[in-house]
Amino acid sequence: MDIQKTGIKSGAPRPFVPHHGAGDDPFADLAKALPARPVVSGQSSAIAQKISAFAAETGNGVWPNLPRADIAARLAVLQGKPHNIRQYRLNVCGPAAVMHLFATRNFEGFVDLVTGLYNTGTGTFGSLKVKSDGLEGLEPLKFKADPFPPSLLLDWMVLASLRRTSNDDFDGTPEEAWDAISWPSDMVAWLKSGIGFSSVDDQTTTTFILNESVDHLKELKVTADDQPVLFINVSLLLEKEGKKGKQSAKKLSQSYVPSQGVLGKIGAKGASLVADHWVPLLAPITDDTKPVKVWSWGANKEFPPANDPIWKEAYFGAVVAKA
Repeated sequence: MDIQKTGIKSGAPRPFVPHHGAGDDPFADLAKALPARPVVSGQSSAIAQKISAFAAETGNGVWPNLPRADIAARLAVLQGKPHNIRQYRLNVCGPAAVMHLFATRNFEGFVDLVTGLYNTGTGTFGSLKVKSDGLEGLEPLKFKADPFPPSLLLDWMVLASLRRTSNDDFDGTPEEAWDAISWPSDMVAWLKSGIGFSSVDDQTTTTFILNESVDHLKELKVTADDQPVLFINVSLLLEKEGKKGKQSAKKLSQSYVPSQGVLGKIGAKGASLVADHWVPLLAPITDDTKPVKVWSWGANKEFPPANDPIWKEAYFGAVVAKA
């Protein structure tokens, strides 16, 4: 990995925890889902016609192992639930967070990105180009440890391609860990040049091991024009959710094996030192005794209240976008 690109000081690699659990989605029982956010674009008949036209085309584009029918069917589902984009077992919480925001704000643009990427290997994401760049021959349906279901092949294609475009060492598989990391600089570029926010401010800590003040979290705005994306340690937050949460957190902290074997497996203590997950904040914190509302793993979720001491360990700032 090119240290200069990340903006991180050189030295020993930081421990890292994957963005998914080994098994079902780690947040399955975390909290009740919140109401879906309003969709700016996505319900028009013109978009439905685009999806139908795409489905009627022949062939699998540049993806021999991704049936067109599965991609078109998933587009139709996401048109009604654009917030449902899912990373599944892939360690790409950054791209997932960004595509969630993109699809809920500009679903037609999301459709154009998907169809262009599928048919030609290149899709338009604002002023950015997302490229498949060698991922086309993979078979996510047959991944050894964590095969993707047919219903989520679109999600894999888009999220893996976005991560690959920013880091050509990313191999597109669930086993990938270090090269799957999304840095704050990636988030800034995607929010500004991809989604089109007029200004994006990196308010994360610079080392990924020094926590940000919880007061910073409480002061974040969430409006039609303001969108923070939190940088957090999800293992610590999971540990607050009882026995199931602790089991999921343990799996998170023990499952990472770097591709080069530099760090080996890390335990919960090591996992607590770093930020390992991106989540868009869905509502401002007006009462720090109530759950913090975020989006993660394909749905709206509730984290512990901001007055919970766990945030002092689990919060590493945010990238803040403004329309």
